Amino acid sequence: MTWGVSFDGVGRQAKYRIGYDGKQTDEATLAGIRLLGSTGHSFGLICVVTSAHVGGGREFMETVRHFEGLASVKLLPCYDQDVSVRPRATASGKLMQLYAGDRDGRGDRPGWTISPADYAEFVEDAQDTWISSGAWRRFSLEPTASIASNLSGLEGTYTDYSLTKDGQVLTLYPGGRVAGHDRAHEFIVNETTTDRIGELLDAQLAQADADWAPFLEECRSCSVWAGCRGSELFMRKVMRDAGLSNEFCDARRTIVSSVEQLLSGSQR
Repeated sequence: MTWGVSFDGVGRQAKYRIGYDGKQTDEATLAGIRLLGSTGHSFGLICVVTSAHVGGGREFMETVRHFEGLASVKLLPCYDQDVSVRPRATASGKLMQLYAGDRDGRGDRPGWTISPADYAEFVEDAQDTWISSGAWRRFSLEPTASIASNLSGLEGTYTDYSLTKDGQVLTLYPGGRVAGHDRAHEFIVNETTTDRIGELLDAQLAQADADWAPFLEECRSCSVWAGCRGSELFMRKVMRDAGLSNEFCDARRTIVSSVEQLLSGSQR
């Protein structure tokens, strides 16, 4: 068990990371990160990459690479093409309604959603800074680390770049509640209790295997299958329904190819 912190950066990059009062949470999160480091705790960061991060991969990595105690960074794309924003009374809810309409040429997608191509560029730029600054010696970067593991004959640990798929993921909640993948709304059985975990997994795996079949048939013939592993089922469905499957796969090919180049360069 390790500490995990959701941190999207500072300033403009934290635009969509807000509290119930409608204010950005970056300064409060930074205080918590400094406290973890000063007390000798190691931790990982999860950055949800939104439209506010476009072109900012190097900026983000420069922000985080000096954090004391940092063990890992995961760059998670915000592909919210399927998300609708419900009216809410809180300050944060009203602000997100406003942000959702700030589409700026992104079609019907909520304003914070990032495109696959922009996400790929962010990952490549963050990755370049991670390598050139020597930060790779101190903490891991995802999806880079999992792709490198896949290409080296090992298996990545990040489910988006791993053979471990949605049906094998559990989410634990207080009070003994257990649910499946937090975005896998399509699963028939999506919540249970700790004493029935086996039944939940059996049901999820059976449905996931059936739903994955058409995607995997296509993926296994792809030139980057060895590094990509086909993504997660919910993400593939979102991109298919949004008409973005080709753009999505092209972006993943770009990311995997960039890691292949890193590995080939390190072997010279």
